[in-house]
Parts: sequence; C-alpha cells; structure tokens
Amino acid sequence: MRQPRKNPRSDQSKSRSRSEDLHQLIEQDAPLRSGGLLVLMYGLFQAEMPAGGHQGIASWLKERIQKDGLPSLVRFGNHSRAQVLRRDQLQSVLGSMQSEG
Repeated sequence: MRQPRKNPRSDQSKSRSRSEDLHQLIEQDAPLRSGGLLVLMYGLFQAEMPAGGHQGIASWLKERIQKDGLPSLVRFGNHSRAQVLRRDQLQSVLGSMQSEG
C-alpha cells in the first residue's frame, strides 16, 4: 500500500501551531501541566522543567536562558507526543513576547 505524501505546508502549519501554543503558555506564565514536557537541549546537557509545579513557563524559561543561554532545541508537549522546536523558532516566540511587553 502506498504511503500518502507529506504536505510540507501542513508540517509548517503544525510547527506554527506548536509555537503558538507555547506562546500562549508563556504569555500566561502558566505552569506546565502534569504529563507535560518542556526540555531545553544544549550541546552537553539538557534542562527539564518539572511538570505539575507552581512556577510559570515564562519565569522558568527566563531563569534558564539567563543561566545557560538559548538552547539548540526545545522539546515541548506531552511525553508521548512531544514536539521539537529549533532555536530560531524559540527565538521568534520569545521575540514576539518581548515586543508585546
């Protein structure tokens, strides 16, 4: 059976919706939900935000970026279906937040 071809535009829209979801959570400084995953991946290490805590995502990101700089990749979502954002995608989310504030 033939596999359907992937539509690159649909991949772009999925990527856009992922970053918009993260954007909303950052804007609200909402805590990471139980079962959620937010991992900043650097060259030699990674930093994982604890799920179900009280600290907001924006506060945690700001703290980590001040300490370690921008990560190469970010894994975000639920554990079974986490999505990966590149540094430039994270920068666009963070940049739009700075221009709004």
